[in-house]
Amino acid sequence: MDDKQLAFLRVTDPEKYKEYMDTQARLEKMKYPKLDSNVKNDEFVARMYERFSGTKYVVEADGSHYQGKITQRKYYRRYKDECGRYKPGFWSYFYECEDGRWFDGSGWICEKPQEQRKPVDEVIEE
Repeated sequence: MDDKQLAFLRVTDPEKYKEYMDTQARLEKMKYPKLDSNVKNDEFVARMYERFSGTKYVVEADGSHYQGKITQRKYYRRYKDECGRYKPGFWSYFYECEDGRWFDGSGWICEKPQEQRKPVDEVIEE
């Protein structure tokens, strides 16, 4: 139904207009169902997914899709071994949304990562 027909229906038959709008709202809600893979700690949360074409998208907790820009950021991560000594690190990707949320490489929402620089090898002369 186009805008003119919808406006005419709104004026002539408000009940039928309300019924039509409720149907459209139900159809829109069915278009984006809640995903069971978005459950973390028995609660629906936002999660990032990737299409086969490589584009990323975020499915919100209510099932709708995030429409803002997603930026990929690269951070160097260090970790310690069992003895507490730093081991060589690795580069990891994080994703930042325009609204300030961060997602890790597996698609889960996370805190903003801290920048960790690659350790400089020190040469000790005796």
